[in-house]
Amino acid sequence: MLLAEGFPQASKPSYRTILTALESKLNVEWYLEIGSRTGTSLADRKCNFLAVDPDFLLDGAVFNKSAAQFFFQEESDTFFERGFMAANSIVPELAFVDGMHLIEYVLRDFRNAESAMATDGVIALHDVLPFNTRMTTRDLSALDTIDAWTGDVWKIIPILQRWRPDLEIDVIGAWKTGLLVVRNLDPQNRTLFDKEDEILGEFQELDLADFGVKNFFDSFELLDSAAYVRGLET
Repeated sequence: MLLAEGFPQASKPSYRTILTALESKLNVEWYLEIGSRTGTSLADRKCNFLAVDPDFLLDGAVFNKSAAQFFFQEESDTFFERGFMAANSIVPELAFVDGMHLIEYVLRDFRNAESAMATDGVIALHDVLPFNTRMTTRDLSALDTIDAWTGDVWKIIPILQRWRPDLEIDVIGAWKTGLLVVRNLDPQNRTLFDKEDEILGEFQELDLADFGVKNFFDSFELLDSAAYVRGLET
């Protein structure tokens, strides 16, 4: 992993270990995952889950000890519009957002997930910590030329800081592209729906270099991954 100047080093363990610790700490009954793809993180779950991906490529066993497992091979917007969770009285305590790595999708996935969550639940978002600017590109035609792609998921941090200061966010340097853990959810809050045009008008085409790499990383405390897991396990 080539770390560009000004970018902090991620630390092990990975996001999967943190998700498992969160599942245990929260005593999760229902887990929602946006962007399951190969099912790697699903295989770790012991609770009931809902997995959403437009093109599943399941790799290995994901059918674990969960009593109920639902797979939705469709885009996340379609899944949320379907209203499956509300129709079946499913209220997740933990959600993991790892879908399309463009901020307009991330923003919609976060706000739609929050609207369906338990108020004491947690939403975790992957890929918030790029380790160079090239991997933050919005140009999908350039993906074959880079080793890893976080897209502009990083923007969700300053967006939530400004428009949703009521939320509690932890930015964790989980190997290898970070994890954002969001608490104090408010399923009734409509700010991110009402302000979508304003938010994307300012952030959608903004480059990390223009925002400022130092400004970005100075805007939050980066938590050590192993220490965060130990805190959840106590």
